[in-house]
Amino acid sequence: MPNTDPKFPPLEKVAVIGNGPTELGKGTGPHIDSFEGVVRCNNYRLDGEFAKDYGTRTTHWTNAAHACNLPKTNGWDHILIPMPLYDKRFYRYPTTLAHIPQQDHHKIVYMDYDLYMELFKHLQRPSLGIEVLYWLWRYHGKPLLPQNVFGFTWFDKTQMHEYWDGHIKPDFAKRGEYDHEGAKEKAFFEKMTKEAPR
Repeated sequence: MPNTDPKFPPLEKVAVIGNGPTELGKGTGPHIDSFEGVVRCNNYRLDGEFAKDYGTRTTHWTNAAHACNLPKTNGWDHILIPMPLYDKRFYRYPTTLAHIPQQDHHKIVYMDYDLYMELFKHLQRPSLGIEVLYWLWRYHGKPLLPQNVFGFTWFDKTQMHEYWDGHIKPDFAKRGEYDHEGAKEKAFFEKMTKEAPR
């Protein structure tokens, strides 16, 4: 049977880090590293100057099952795939786990099929970030803590998409790279910070 238990630490001890530029210049890195669980998404950089704002630790790496340009060794305890790729009923888009070193495949955790379909009722094109936040919310059964969520811009097109790329990409929408519902995701996140799952 596929592993569907992400083993999140207690909610107040988990930080979820997106790749938006919201933390640049804030020196948030040491605070992020102080959490027992540090969840990061897809590509990220923690080298050089980025470490002081985004930290250096990662316990849970969340990946959308496509190739990422990350070092072979990252020290993750868990690799979260917030989609039920193991279930034949599920199909989203062509995916691959080839970029994950074979020796780390035992760390892979999939989102349960029913849980994913529950989220899909709220958002038709959920991003990886909202998927893992929803997973965390349902896992603990109580409101999320917004102060423990960093680096989320909700696809604001006036900001850099990724904190290390150094420039704004205003043509993202035309190229289909912002194929997520940023405003809806932000509103749904705010709901999850105020309500427990029912």
